[in-house]
Amino acid sequence: EWIDAAVNLLGAAGGSEEARLLGALIDDDESGDELKQRATRALGALGDPAAVERLEALLADSEERPATRIYAAESLGRIAAAGSAAALSEAAASEDPNLRAAVYEALGSVGAAGGAGPVEAALMEGLRDPNAKARVAAVEAVAAAGLGSAVEALEYKASRDPERAVKTAAIKALGKLGGERATRWLADLFVDPKADAAFRALAFGALLACDPSSALEKAPAVFSASSTPRDKAFRAALVRELLLVDDADLAPLVEPLLSDAEIGNRSAALEWARRNKAATLRAAIEKVAASDSSEAVRRRAAD
Repeated sequence: EWIDAAVNLLGAAGGSEEARLLGALIDDDESGDELKQRATRALGALGDPAAVERLEALLADSEERPATRIYAAESLGRIAAAGSAAALSEAAASEDPNLRAAVYEALGSVGAAGGAGPVEAALMEGLRDPNAKARVAAVEAVAAAGLGSAVEALEYKASRDPERAVKTAAIKALGKLGGERATRWLADLFVDPKADAAFRALAFGALLACDPSSALEKAPAVFSASSTPRDKAFRAALVRELLLVDDADLAPLVEPLLSDAEIGNRSAALEWARRNKAATLRAAIEKVAASDSSEAVRRRAAD
């Protein structure tokens, strides 16, 4: 009754002695698969570098249960020891797409902690993985590792990959990586009226993350052009992306939303102003508090 909870607690609160105990559970032939997998995950939560060798052995063992190898990869990612890059890169050749996805994610964490160099080749290869789930994981890992050399490949993924999930991940990854080339590509997508509206909105969000000044420059024209009823969904997506970003310098883009026809947008803009302490919006908020058609919005503005 107690063993599962005890293993979880060892991972959350233990130290080197507990790591040895978890290792013994993994090695014990009497431990069932479920307990072994739970102990493998707990080693990752523990974050003890001394566990790396055992986890790498589990990852490399093709006779192990697929779930155990996946948990070993996840745990290596949580520990993020630079020396794990070789074992993880080798496991990226597995035939199991779920394992490859876990390996790419772990490589991203290793690269973020110890430099992207040792993981670059494996992640670049992961961008061409035949499985969409694994490609998404590789795209996200490239951004996590800060692999600036992947910008061109991510642009290709965002434009040409057959899966929308991969395109979505690539657009977000470009925003996380930033830089002149990524910013220019995102800005071009954002203002392109012929592009997919959902991807344009994502590009706006990514641009807000990596280059707010460029977003401030280009957004007013795009918002103005999207004011027709047929563009309602696109505009709603733009507003959603805008209000997710906490940066008081974006107040000029938020201010028009305080008088928006949609009550939800007015309320959300007020919440954004409160969260960002956007003092430049004080006069506009006072106007809302005095004359908005909704009593609830007036109260929120007064608060």
